[in-house]
Amino acid sequence: MKDFYIINEWAEAVSRLVEDADARKMAVVAKQTDSFQAGELNDEKLIKAFDDLTNTVRNVDINNVWAKAKKAIQLIKEKEENASITGKILLKLVMDKFVLIATDEPLSGKYDRPYFELQLQIISLLLEHKLFMQVYTVMREFIGSIGMIEIEKAKISNKKGRNQRHRFAETFIKMLQYEERNWEFKDKEKEIEILRPYYKKLKNNRIESILRSFAKDLADYRNSFAHAWTTRKEAKSDIEEKGYQFYAELKEVVRLLEKNGMLN
Repeated sequence: MKDFYIINEWAEAVSRLVEDADARKMAVVAKQTDSFQAGELNDEKLIKAFDDLTNTVRNVDINNVWAKAKKAIQLIKEKEENASITGKILLKLVMDKFVLIATDEPLSGKYDRPYFELQLQIISLLLEHKLFMQVYTVMREFIGSIGMIEIEKAKISNKKGRNQRHRFAETFIKMLQYEERNWEFKDKEKEIEILRPYYKKLKNNRIESILRSFAKDLADYRNSFAHAWTTRKEAKSDIEEKGYQFYAELKEVVRLLEKNGMLN
């Protein structure tokens, strides 16, 4: 029965990875079994890649998830070539789960179409894993990223670009949470004036109204997570439902941005 038990343990470890984005079980099983048992899975580099990927997902290191996923998928492809039938089945489960965020298209470092499409895939993955604190954080930052689309030389890949994000993304989020007559953000007048023409363009294309319809609600959920729901009697009961609703709205926003030629 030993071989059956080992296969069962590896299957449980893969299930934990696929369903919960948790690679810790794989590391535990690897230490408890010989290297020749389920050898395609019992590989130090592969397990380390899975661990790096799931930690990146759980820590919401959003700009590095794709690189970690790409590395893990490449190692899976190498292992698949000589894997056993059981090993191929288990590896395929992992491949199917993470392949959509392991894009082969090089990211430009700009706030462009591939960037937003990848963000949507990551949000979908987080929702599937019920990592709601992480997903609300990512969705809030997604709105901030939309505000960066027409900021000159805005990039995620250098210090100057990240400093611009600190200036403009947060301002853009606030602009959507408050009525225009209440745009009195301390020391942000210059940022508002730079963003205003782009904001008007969003408004003319029905994008601003969609974002405004849920931006404040989304921020409220995200802030409640950040404060461990201590400012409320208890956590809200519709966290998952709202998460999928906000995700659908963000997908529609990206569709409209593309349709109106505002997203390269």
